[in-house]
Amino acid sequence: LCLHVVARDFGLRISLTFLLGEHGFAVTPHASAGEFRAAGEPKPSDAVILDLDLPGEEGAQLIAWLQALPRAPRVIVLTSKTRK
Repeated sequence: LCLHVVARDFGLRISLTFLLGEHGFAVTPHASAGEFRAAGEPKPSDAVILDLDLPGEEGAQLIAWLQALPRAPRVIVLTSKTRK
């Protein structure tokens, strides 16, 4: 099990990586959807924690890609984005 933290905000990304790591999880931080995808497909046992407001490809597009995988990982969405 690896937790992938995909967030634009450096502070959020590093804080989650540190906190989850302190609780014994293997955590890999990614600054964008492109960086996450470049690391290869996640395993079905992995979980992806992502922000909807990502640079380049939006979080919603990344979720759609993840859901289309034959064995999709779990996804947790975080956002500070407000409705307009």
